[in-house]
Amino acid sequence: MWPADLPAATHRANSILARMALVQYEPGGGTEAQVYTDIRERAIYVIAGRAKFRLGNSENQVGAGDLIFAPSGVKHGFEVEGEAPLRIILMEWRSGDMSKKRSLAGTI
Repeated sequence: MWPADLPAATHRANSILARMALVQYEPGGGTEAQVYTDIRERAIYVIAGRAKFRLGNSENQVGAGDLIFAPSGVKHGFEVEGEAPLRIILMEWRSGDMSKKRSLAGTI
């Protein structure tokens, strides 16, 4: 299911409004909990591995098959747990009022 030759975070689908990436974090890795200010909503689908995910003031264990939504402006991050890498699909898209942006018809 996971291509053995897939380098972490290099296979991406990008557009002006959204992006999607396959990402792998090694055991003990992760991201520091922080507030992202780039007006993007995030969804993370866990393909394999386990992690402790922090969202706002809550902390939950996540694993294969879990889908996490991280709204823009809410502090979030995670730490890989166990001996296996964490493999995720990271999806991001712009939030907020897009009415003042140029026409984006046909860009996705």
